[in-house]
Formats: sequence, structure tokens, C-alpha cells
Amino acid sequence: MIIHDGTSVPVLMDPQDPDDAKRYTVMLRPPVWSPSQLCYEKESVVLPSQFSGFYGLARSGGITGNSEPVFPSKSNVVVVDGGVEWVMRPYDFILLPGMTLASATWSADNPAVQFSSEQTNSDKTSMLISGLPASVEKVLITVRLVYNPEGQEDKSFIIPVAQM
Repeated sequence: MIIHDGTSVPVLMDPQDPDDAKRYTVMLRPPVWSPSQLCYEKESVVLPSQFSGFYGLARSGGITGNSEPVFPSKSNVVVVDGGVEWVMRPYDFILLPGMTLASATWSADNPAVQFSSEQTNSDKTSMLISGLPASVEKVLITVRLVYNPEGQEDKSFIIPVAQM
């Protein structure tokens, strides 16, 4: 999953229990487009071979075409690529060459939100959100990312409870 604009969550991954838990993943280095790629599933993510600040989010699964389509640098534009339809989204989580993710710390603006099962590697971090008060309509989640070489950054996003 990529958190792309600070207000929305385009992909929910790996529900542990559909009624009370969702895993949110922040991918910092998604795959680059390749020709005739098998098994792109709906909600897969791909970067154009020439990074433009945008990524494609698959709204249909399938096999990419033989040659890379023109990926525009504009939100919500649909790109047809063989059997895959990509919707362009702005990309603000990217690791520069030589950088890796050293750690991630997740927090919420509501103390009743429960986190568990954090998984962080050099390219992504994910967290299971398993406790959420029924009266809350949305929760602001903040992820503090610490990079190697040295550096840190906070990224926040809002999770509408209707998606939980």
C-alpha cells in the first residue's frame, strides 16, 4: 500500500479478521513497470520506468502490454496497459538510491486504537490495526520513519473507519 496524499488509503491489505483488524503497509520502493508481466492483481502498484512523482494503482488485474504506456503525471488519469488499467496517483513516499528504512514507529490520535504485529524491512513497514472504538468515524495515523543514512520523517494519513 502507498499512502499518497495524507488523506486517503488506496489499499487495505491482509485482514487478520475482517470484522476487527486490517494491516496497513507503506511501500517505499514499489516495483518498476515491466513488459508482459504476469499476475498483476487489482490494487497492485507500479512505478513508471522514468519516475515522474506518480505511480499506477491497478483498478483491474491482468498482464501488462509489450511496451510501456505513457504514464501521465496527473492524478486519477486511467492508463490502459495490455490487460491492466492503471489509475495514476501522486507518490510522496520514496526511498532515494542508497537509502533504506531503519525503523518505523506507528501512533494514532486516539489512545484506544490498538496496534500489533509491526513488520518493517528495508523497503516497507506494515502494522495491524486491531482495536478501534465504534464511536470513532476516522483515525489519524502517523508513521515516524527513520532512514539509513541518517534522517527521519513523519508521515500522517487518515483512515476512514468505514474502510475498517
